[in-house]
Amino acid sequence: MSKKGNWIPMDKNLIQEFATINREFSLIEAMFSYSVDRDKKVVGSIAGYAKQWNWTRNRVRRFLENINSANGHLADRKRTGSGHPIQFIDGGLWSKSDRERTGSGQGADPTNKPSNPKPKERDNTFLPYLESKLTNGFKPYKEKIIEFYNYRMNKPKAKQYQTEVGINGLFRDITACQKQNLPINTCLDIAMEKNWQAPLPKYYKDMNLEQQPETIRVECPNDSV
Repeated sequence: MSKKGNWIPMDKNLIQEFATINREFSLIEAMFSYSVDRDKKVVGSIAGYAKQWNWTRNRVRRFLENINSANGHLADRKRTGSGHPIQFIDGGLWSKSDRERTGSGQGADPTNKPSNPKPKERDNTFLPYLESKLTNGFKPYKEKIIEFYNYRMNKPKAKQYQTEVGINGLFRDITACQKQNLPINTCLDIAMEKNWQAPLPKYYKDMNLEQQPETIRVECPNDSV
C-alpha cells in the first residue's frame, strides 16, 4: 500500500482475463475495468458498460456518478449501514517519487483526507435575491420567510437553496398557500417543525388551518372633540 494513501498498483494486462467473465461483474471488477478505460482515454457509454458488466443501466449510472464525485462510491452500504468510500484516482496525478519507483507512478490518494477538515461557512449568496422579492404581499411575512430560508441553508448542501430558481419556487409555494387562504406564518412554522423542504399547500390539506384576520394599525392625527 502506498504511503500516499489507500491504493495499490495493478497490472493493466489483467483486463484480458475479464473477457471470459460471463456473469455479473463485482464492484472491484467494474472499478478495474473502468480505471483501465480511463487510463486509455476511452470514453465508455452507460449502455456499453451495462452490457459488459452485466449490470442494469441505472446501476451503472449511479456507479459512474458516485465514483467521479467528491464523496466516491459507497460500497457495502447494505451490510455496514454507511459504506466504504471508493474513489477513482486519476492516473494523470502521478507523483515523482512513485514514478521513479514503479516506472509509471501514481498520484497521492484524494481519499486520504484530514479527519477533521475545517467546516465551511454557510453560503448566503441568495439571501439578497430573496430579500429583493419581499415586496408588496410578502412584506408581512418577511421575518418568517427569512427564518425558513436560514432553516433550509442549515441543511446538508444538497438540500440548500443553490439557485434563484429554488428561491422562486419558495415564493411560488407561498403564493399558492395564500390563494388557498392558508396562514403563511403557520404554514412555514409547520414545515420547519416537520422537516419539510417546502410549504406545499397539499401538505396542509387535512390540518383545518384557518386564516386569522390580520390587524392593520393605522395612525391618525388626534382630533379634538
